[in-house]
Amino acid sequence: MNTRHWLVVGSIVLLAVIAGAYVVIEYQRTQPPVAMGASSDHRPHSSMPVSTPSTQYVDVATRNVTSQVNSMSPRSSTTTVVDVDPKVPASITKETSIYDKDFTTYIRDKVRYVQAHSTPDEERAIMEKVYRGLPFVKEATLTQNPNVLHIVTFKGETDDIGLAQPRRLPSKVGDRG
Repeated sequence: MNTRHWLVVGSIVLLAVIAGAYVVIEYQRTQPPVAMGASSDHRPHSSMPVSTPSTQYVDVATRNVTSQVNSMSPRSSTTTVVDVDPKVPASITKETSIYDKDFTTYIRDKVRYVQAHSTPDEERAIMEKVYRGLPFVKEATLTQNPNVLHIVTFKGETDDIGLAQPRRLPSKVGDRG
């Protein structure tokens, strides 16, 4: 085969690679953001989003925790968690999606509150009760792993939710026992 033939073949392959990359980028751009560990392959996951490095400040008088997130994200860089048990917002209804912003915000705040005020065993039981009580959850069953709750919504969405979240180590290495 001559050089010209290889140039044509190489050009076609290069165009195919570029077109494939474009399709992948467009597909990812059009997908909804994955909320709170939502999983398309239904593996157990955490209810908490992946965290970014942050610095926490505690107001001792009010017990408010402010986290300064160290990221390039366009989202708000400061999150305040008040020492009050969050209630289910009125905007969460039978028609709510597991990807809804109000839902993901509520669950994030609820997990933070429960972790601050309970043991890991209590957290699992509390979060199971929280998920079962949501208006859009049609059915919720524990999987073979008692830490994973499989939910089905009235809209037909399904997800496997990890009920107990990993906890941070104590601030002093000697405190671990």
